[in-house]
Amino acid sequence: MHSMFDVQVVCMDNVSNSYVQEIQGDWIINCIKHMMSNDLTYIDAQEEAEQEWRKQVLSLGSMSLANKAETSWYYGSNIPGKVVEPYMFMGGVQNYDKTITEVASQGYVGFDLCSNTP
Repeated sequence: MHSMFDVQVVCMDNVSNSYVQEIQGDWIINCIKHMMSNDLTYIDAQEEAEQEWRKQVLSLGSMSLANKAETSWYYGSNIPGKVVEPYMFMGGVQNYDKTITEVASQGYVGFDLCSNTP
């Protein structure tokens, strides 16, 4: 199996990640539509919401087997000087989809949206 690259790398763009990419793409398209229909030109994550999301990602990541791998690219260890920690939501696709859908349905709670760059 060592020469079968596609078998060893599960999360290539054309394999299991494509569903998440579709969810993210739909969210981005709907966000842009929302902004255009409300004459908004700027969106930025609020610091508190960003920190809450990071806490959730770190908590879920600490329960993953990837947490035991010191050289996991999912944890940023492939970039010298980068903080080694999980950067990917590991709570499942359904929970991820539910969370970002709720954010959108609540008017993009956790984001600052405005009609000009602050």
